[in-house]
Amino acid sequence: MAKSVTLTKSGRHWNTQTEARAHFSEMLGRYRKGQAVPIGKDHDDLLALLEIYDVSGSKRGCGVASFFLDEDREHEGNTNCFYVRRTDGSSEDFSVHKAAIFVSKLQSKK
Repeated sequence: MAKSVTLTKSGRHWNTQTEARAHFSEMLGRYRKGQAVPIGKDHDDLLALLEIYDVSGSKRGCGVASFFLDEDREHEGNTNCFYVRRTDGSSEDFSVHKAAIFVSKLQSKK
């Protein structure tokens, strides 16, 4: 059975995890390294995804100021990922693919 992904806060729903991951892959392709994600639909989707995925709050920390795309410094290869810029100026990376998988698994248990 396909696992859907619903981001209630941004009003988004995908029937399958694959569709959600494709959406976020396309989003990764829309930005250049170092480019901030402007306030709007992409920002809202990232924030809604992160709020469900970041159960411990460690990625959000003191609060989310913005998102930006940059090179994944934690893993080898030429991979880009989104970073959370916190309100204190620090930043933390997060994988939208891992987050979409996590959310779909979490929501399929309900």
